[in-house]
Amino acid sequence: FFRLSGVIPFEEAIFLLKSSITKTYGYRGEDVVRKNHELLDAACSKERLIDVDVPSRWKRAHLSDKRRVHLSRHIALIDDAMTKKFVQEIAEPVSHLEGDAIPVSLFLQNAMLGGNMITGTSKFEKRRPNSSGLVPKWNANSCTQCNQCVAVCPHAVI
Repeated sequence: FFRLSGVIPFEEAIFLLKSSITKTYGYRGEDVVRKNHELLDAACSKERLIDVDVPSRWKRAHLSDKRRVHLSRHIALIDDAMTKKFVQEIAEPVSHLEGDAIPVSLFLQNAMLGGNMITGTSKFEKRRPNSSGLVPKWNANSCTQCNQCVAVCPHAVI
């Protein structure tokens, strides 16, 4: 994170992390501290970095209005007004990678001061495992009771 983000100089971050390791595990002995330092060095080495080519077209990716309506269809099922407001104003934009466009005022209006979250909202998140938007139906006439469909059906139809 520190190497890529540049939040603080990488060397300073490593020094601070090693200081924290020493402070946290020092009572367990020098061997434990040394092993944790070695692990940090190994995890943060340049050899561990993997260069990922991200297509430039991804910067221009956006959802069509039709697709957005389909992906947000679950909101109509929420009966609690506060939860519905949170899902519409916070969770949905975040799940569509549009969280940077959410004004701070919406976080305050949704009782998220200090990072507090409304509990029980993960059940309303849709991670889009079914990108087609189609839901298969079980055909009882074709079923041989082999039970193999359960292992391969990503839509939880069976």
